[in-house]
Amino acid sequence: MTLIPYENLNIKTTLDLAKVLEKLNEAIEPKQRFRKFWDASHKPYQGAVDGLHFDATRIIHYRNSFLPIIKGEIQPEINGCTINLKMHLHTAVVIFMTLWLGFVAFFFLAILGSYISTILQTGTAGASSPMMFFIPGAMFVFGYGLVLGSFKFESKRSKAYFYELFQAYEIEEATTD
Repeated sequence: MTLIPYENLNIKTTLDLAKVLEKLNEAIEPKQRFRKFWDASHKPYQGAVDGLHFDATRIIHYRNSFLPIIKGEIQPEINGCTINLKMHLHTAVVIFMTLWLGFVAFFFLAILGSYISTILQTGTAGASSPMMFFIPGAMFVFGYGLVLGSFKFESKRSKAYFYELFQAYEIEEATTD
């Protein structure tokens, strides 16, 4: 089990390669550095289509640092195509959240060590209370839940969109590489 949100999917469709590429070009526009929030005249995704590969992120009108980055590969087959999608977090977000959750876990373990040390030295917990674990524990659970929940919310929307876009007859979770 991976702790970092990541999804690897295979979407199977009866559409031929030309139709899949046409649908991708209808759904993905080039990246823009700045986008007007009130401008709704855009495609649902931004990124690039390069041959049988594409990169995309969903265009949203709100902030979500945990928006999946989608990398796709089209594999033509006899009766259609298989589109392999990999959804992952931006590298900077992974680094920041790893450091943030690491510091919170460090403080949790430091408080736990102090609590156990007090019990071993005095035989009682003394003035300390097990409730002191609540704040760093709650911060860790909240931080990890925020990452996972925000990523899954957006990845679920993207999976549904691509399933409909390609008129898929099957979508399966692929094994990780």
